Amino acid sequence: MNTQGNDYFYHQRLHLTLKIKNQQMKSKELQIKLIEYIDRFEQENPQLETYEMTDFLSYMESAFYGSTKTFPVRKIGGEKKPSEIPFREGTPDLLSRQISLLYRYTKGYAKKALKGSDLQTIEEFSFLVILLTYEHLSKTELIQKNVMNKTSGSEVIKRLRKKKLIRQFADEKDKRSQLVAITPDGIREMKKIFPEMQLSSEIVKGNLSVSEQQVLLFLLQKLESYHHHLFLYYRDEPLQQLKERTEETTGKNF
Repeated sequence: MNTQGNDYFYHQRLHLTLKIKNQQMKSKELQIKLIEYIDRFEQENPQLETYEMTDFLSYMESAFYGSTKTFPVRKIGGEKKPSEIPFREGTPDLLSRQISLLYRYTKGYAKKALKGSDLQTIEEFSFLVILLTYEHLSKTELIQKNVMNKTSGSEVIKRLRKKKLIRQFADEKDKRSQLVAITPDGIREMKKIFPEMQLSSEIVKGNLSVSEQQVLLFLLQKLESYHHHLFLYYRDEPLQQLKERTEETTGKNF
């Protein structure tokens, strides 16, 4: 009886030991893969000053995101394929079109949100949003942060000054430089607009789940970071040279 009991407990312990080892092996394989993805995440995102869990999870989700579409895709183009021009619709072409369309939708919702306010354009709103977070900026800094050329950006600043929503003054450290800051009137105007603009943003995110929003935000921030680098240092170059820079730096970050 004791021998049988000992055999029973021996087999139970052996079964449990093998089960634990098997689980440890599976866990070890997962840990190795996880470390590999962490290493890839660091290599592909050197622009991040700190690594947040939300950023890494968004990266992982984008890496594993399924390609199966569970929604109807709106058909825009027709069936005709012009033979006289090099017509194509590859992934980069479709991506460019989708970003362009989304900007138009966003601009339309923002226009509704700004109705009845002192602001006329989403660019004016963007200038004020940025100035809310700084004591002041140089005109050049403000224009560059909004990714605009000097002429167009100066026109936005001129309109905001005329409405007394921002003020302009000389830089004490560099008299040649002009600084701008939001005024109390500008702050009051933003307080009125923010609820409508936030409602607009809720509409823009559409039917995306929280995790899908995080994935999209991660990818868009990566893409915007790359294009901002081109804007700051190479914006006057012709398209062919910009394309060559894109091919040289695909997968890299700034």
